[in-house]
Amino acid sequence: MKPQIRYTILTLIPVLSIAAMIFFFSAQNAEDSSVSSGRVAALILQLVTDAEPDDPDFQIKVDRISGVVRKLAHFTEYLLFGFFLLLHMHNAVYTCRRSMPVQWSAAAATGILYAVTDELHQLLVSGRAAQVTDVLIDSSGVIVGTAAFLLLLFLLRKISRRTKQS
Repeated sequence: MKPQIRYTILTLIPVLSIAAMIFFFSAQNAEDSSVSSGRVAALILQLVTDAEPDDPDFQIKVDRISGVVRKLAHFTEYLLFGFFLLLHMHNAVYTCRRSMPVQWSAAAATGILYAVTDELHQLLVSGRAAQVTDVLIDSSGVIVGTAAFLLLLFLLRKISRRTKQS
């Protein structure tokens, strides 16, 4: 197998893994999802503050930050999804000599479409609902993730040029 094809297949692994993780989280019913978010919120609260689970207002504080934790989780998982989508698209279409704007557009459109289908999937899950705000947060994550890839690619190319000139 040619190295380029092997690398293209390898870059697909994180894309599929993240897509599966997103699907798994979206398939959780409302109660399980809330419990997961609450655990993460409690852990963050303990790490960032001196709050302890036996404090009287601990649960109130957890409930207060759970919404933010959920939205940050949406943004972060889609940021990673966008980054790895563009990495894969860059390697998959590089041999076709497609321009970077075409690669970026394909990665962004794929990520945003997945965000929309993810919200539609949640309509089928007990106690869950589709929210336009989540699609917007997810799409923002995809855009930031692809932008991070472009920035990294730019920096790596700049370093490579400087090294060759020396």
